[in-house]
Amino acid sequence: MEQMIEGKLPFAAWGTKGFEFWTFLSVLLHATRPRALLEVGCGRSSTFFADYAFASNAAYVGIENNGRWFKKTRLDIDLLGFSTRHLVHVPLSDDGSWYNLDQFRAATGDPGRFDFALIDGPNERQFFAGDAEISRYFDPEDGNPFGHRDNPDGLEAIKSVTRDCEVMMVDDVHKHHLFLTVDRMLAEPGEYEKHYFIYKPHPAMNNALCICLKRNSSLAKMLPGILDFLGMKLERNYSPEDAQGSFRRLLSAGAAWFTKT
Repeated sequence: MEQMIEGKLPFAAWGTKGFEFWTFLSVLLHATRPRALLEVGCGRSSTFFADYAFASNAAYVGIENNGRWFKKTRLDIDLLGFSTRHLVHVPLSDDGSWYNLDQFRAATGDPGRFDFALIDGPNERQFFAGDAEISRYFDPEDGNPFGHRDNPDGLEAIKSVTRDCEVMMVDDVHKHHLFLTVDRMLAEPGEYEKHYFIYKPHPAMNNALCICLKRNSSLAKMLPGILDFLGMKLERNYSPEDAQGSFRRLLSAGAAWFTKT
């Protein structure tokens, strides 16, 4: 480790996608051999991207606004020996709308060059059932942790740096407003086919990740064989339920689950 990482770390973690997905992600990285990876919102996937980038001499930029999660992710990667990877703490803008645009562009080297991207940030207040659940993950002394993923300027900023993407993944598309952001981030939406991975971050809630692949690319042609080998299923004709009713049911279920645990 090049230097001691100081500061407070997260005091709780939410559910993640599970072994099946991380195996799939590793296969995708091996099959596509991207030269530049972008991750917006760091977490467990960051170690996979950093590992791949280190082994393949590829560029990796991970963007995180929350100081605790940034420190935690940097510590994870440093302890694995991948300290040369590029993690960047980019705070939210003063109005809390999205990441600070100037710092985002500086971190990503706008205009874009990324050929593989995972969009999973920033967090939104409506992702959480209420103040009690929020307090499980965030401390008021850390400042506002919430932005808006459907912010128009933010979507344009992502599109600008991912115009050459062969693979773009967008998490949390079971939320209707985020489902609608996918095409707004793709430079040419018609050039992509979409697949959906449905997973349970905890027993009471379904989540969905949209996987956009360039049509007729080598990966698109390989995908059926990859899924067959892994015994894995992706949905093609997915759409979230009614945004309001479905989301209220999920929040209620989530709140009940957290009360039990």
